Amino acid sequence: HSRLRVILDTPPSTISWINEDMTYEGVNIALAQGCGLEIEDFPGKTIGFYTKNKYFYNFCELLFQSPNETLFQELETVMQEEQKRFWVHGTKYDDGKKAVLIGIDITELKNMEDHISFTEKLSALGEMVAGIVHEINNPLMVIDAKSNRILKAIANGDTDKVEEAAQKIQDTGKKIASIVRGVKSFVRHGNQDPMVEFDLYEIIKDAYSIVEGKLKKVNVTVEVDDALAGTIISCNVTHIFQVFVNLMTNAADAMEDLPHKWIKIGGKIVDEKLYIHVTDAGTGIPKDVASHIFESFFTTKKLGKGTGLGLSLVKRIMEDHGGDVTIDGEAENTTFIVTFPQAA
Repeated sequence: HSRLRVILDTPPSTISWINEDMTYEGVNIALAQGCGLEIEDFPGKTIGFYTKNKYFYNFCELLFQSPNETLFQELETVMQEEQKRFWVHGTKYDDGKKAVLIGIDITELKNMEDHISFTEKLSALGEMVAGIVHEINNPLMVIDAKSNRILKAIANGDTDKVEEAAQKIQDTGKKIASIVRGVKSFVRHGNQDPMVEFDLYEIIKDAYSIVEGKLKKVNVTVEVDDALAGTIISCNVTHIFQVFVNLMTNAADAMEDLPHKWIKIGGKIVDEKLYIHVTDAGTGIPKDVASHIFESFFTTKKLGKGTGLGLSLVKRIMEDHGGDVTIDGEAENTTFIVTFPQAA
């Protein structure tokens, strides 16, 4: 027994063995210390009793309900008032009546990844600034011109021209608001944002507004299918916005050496699932690259051009939404398929 206890307590991982009635049978010292408790405090207690959220409890429920012997998942929790992130692996035994959970603390790794991701965002924003300023400057010039026209039209009593110029100013103001909204969404973390019902078409258009200047500079045209208008999804708006910013900028970087550069975004609903196709002028992704492309820190870009977190972030966001992002290996051009579980 003492030898077994040494084996269990030596690894830095948390280890617990649980019953199908959702109680602890025992834990190792790493889990007890992480919770600020003693090993003796756990047997018979409900799984996850030491934290306010029910993520570990829900994970164990899924494990016991699953037809598979093992289950793994990335989970967040609060231990001793500190936000923690774990990679948890559960394995059932004793005819599925009991299970062993092993948790690896990946908090520091995730914090580093988030920091690099945010730094990369700021760097990307720096690249976009010239284009954003240009895209805002043009509408401001339009507003200035139309304001002068209104003043002249009022002086001449020409109400039709006043109405026409006022409408143009309103439309142009919306364009500027979209760009500003895009910048704010791009730099926000958004992890605490609630899931809301929102028009996916508007999210994609806002995402395009922030990258429009950069894409125009490298001669990339973007076409968003208007048929997507009114497609309502349940989502974290900030995160889905970032999905499409990443996919469009990624496509633009991949087409750097092509003579004709374009991106087309369209979609369809099949069996209540929404499939969005983001297609560019590229001729596909090699299989050896495609198999790693969604991994953190994997990149095919030149040194200093990126950290390889963009597509892994897209993958994680879509999985958090109950969806996915995949590569269409059969398409003639490079195509990413973004899947949402349902849409109205």
